[in-house]
Amino acid sequence: DLRQDNEDKKKIFPKGWIISIVTLLILIILAVGIYLIIHFTSRIASTTNIVTPSLRWNTTGIIVAGVGGSPGNNSSQLNTPADVSVDFSNTLYIADYGNNRIQKWLSGASNGITVAGQASGISGSNATDLQHPAGILVDLTGNIYIADTNNHRIQFWAKGALSGVTIAGTGKPSALIEMHILVYLSRSIRNIFIIL
Repeated sequence: DLRQDNEDKKKIFPKGWIISIVTLLILIILAVGIYLIIHFTSRIASTTNIVTPSLRWNTTGIIVAGVGGSPGNNSSQLNTPADVSVDFSNTLYIADYGNNRIQKWLSGASNGITVAGQASGISGSNATDLQHPAGILVDLTGNIYIADTNNHRIQFWAKGALSGVTIAGTGKPSALIEMHILVYLSRSIRNIFIIL
């Protein structure tokens, strides 16, 4: 009987040690893992440079279109520019409110190109005319959407077109299309929003 008890104890004893050793190894691995995570996380956090953006500009400005302080209607002048739009090639489109036209200025150019309305600045209500354009947007394909405020309409000028097409408004004052309109084209959903 005593011999049998000793043999039973010998069988149990090695299993107990194995379980204890495995448990101890797991705890040591966990402790080392936690230490390494904390150590490397704090080291990364302490050596990360924080970049603080700063805004700097030239206080005198740079004229990119028109002649400073000299309104007029020749190709190098603007008269009360009301809105701008820039396409993906950095071409600037200007709603030249006082000259009733849209001017296209290539980067670095000294003269603009009239792409909508009359180059002479004469206003009108025909499809080739504008009267105080106050909002402009150029889409991805170069088409132009114009808030033609005194004609109470939104004009669409296809790229290279000689005249526009009215896509909103009737050309007469109404509660819907009045002066000082902003035009917004959502590039992601391809919609035009008219903000009164």
